[in-house]
Amino acid sequence: MFYDLILRKRHGEVNTPMKGRKHMRRLTAMVFLVLGAGLVLSARDKRLDNVSGLWEVRVLSKVGFIDASGRLAVPARYEEAGFFSEGLCPVRQGEMWGYIDISGRTAIPARFERAGPFSEGMAAVGLRGRMGFIDRTGRMLSMPAVEEAGLFQEGLARVKAGGLWGFIDGQGRRAIPARFEEAGDFFEGLAAVRIQGRWGHIDREGRVVIPPRFEGASEFQEGRAVVRTPSGASYIDKRGSAVFQGRVFQEAQRFSDGLAAVRLPPSGRFGFIDAEGKAVIMALYDEALPFNEGLAAVRRGERWGYVDKQGAVAVELRFERADYFINGLARVVRSGRDVYIDRGGRIVWEPGMIR
Repeated sequence: MFYDLILRKRHGEVNTPMKGRKHMRRLTAMVFLVLGAGLVLSARDKRLDNVSGLWEVRVLSKVGFIDASGRLAVPARYEEAGFFSEGLCPVRQGEMWGYIDISGRTAIPARFERAGPFSEGMAAVGLRGRMGFIDRTGRMLSMPAVEEAGLFQEGLARVKAGGLWGFIDGQGRRAIPARFEEAGDFFEGLAAVRIQGRWGHIDREGRVVIPPRFEGASEFQEGRAVVRTPSGASYIDKRGSAVFQGRVFQEAQRFSDGLAAVRLPPSGRFGFIDAEGKAVIMALYDEALPFNEGLAAVRRGERWGYVDKQGAVAVELRFERADYFINGLARVVRSGRDVYIDRGGRIVWEPGMIR
């Protein structure tokens, strides 16, 4: 599939990047959490915050970036690249990672073993087998050594030390002690954490506000989080109470643009519900991604396309894979090749189309 159905790390964690076409699948259209015993829940993709107007492409064996017209704006000279966030993008030259700006100039020299996106002015990097954070100048944040690191969200970043997860603040100080078996990023003032095998949520002070009683739990989006119990997936509010009168779904995704994709009976296919739990797009699809920029990627049979918020087909289902629309373009796969399309389904860039 275009995105890995199960990623063993949550979005924002920094891993040694994969090589070749596997890297494209690592930057997923939908990033999934593996929480608890095989539970798969959705998490927000950091790429959605990208306002640079540049998209990654591979030309022969190197990576560069195109603009909205399909013009190669940053020459293809990197072995691997991440995505732009806050005006900077991690790129690999040789065996080491650094950062470029939107003009393609080196902003932070390549000296890191691992590199992640910028968030709130900081990025997690790996050096000599340990993780830390740098600012936009490349200066390292003074902080205790950690084994893994996530993103700064709402002033806090999750870090793993001694096998457990906690949180640091923007000065590198321990804000919440490392006492959780797993932890998600903060969204809307709460973070999902695992305690003694069960998931709940904590606030920014580290207080447990939703007791750990779920097999899995996602971040909050639009006031709701997805949780898993033995009966299936459902939604809770910030008090931990069930919404939609306790309705349970086979699968459920985060809310985005006021809608959420859920797998509905009796067909067992995906449709979309609104904030009141009403089915607004019929359950016709074998897979579906959350809405972004008013469109959602959906799959029926072997083909992907896009629907609008009324459920009308906006881009014909004719692609082998499909990604989010970000700043008006989406990456899809046609005839085994990565191409970019606009909202009308017109091809803006494909291999060999160098402008």
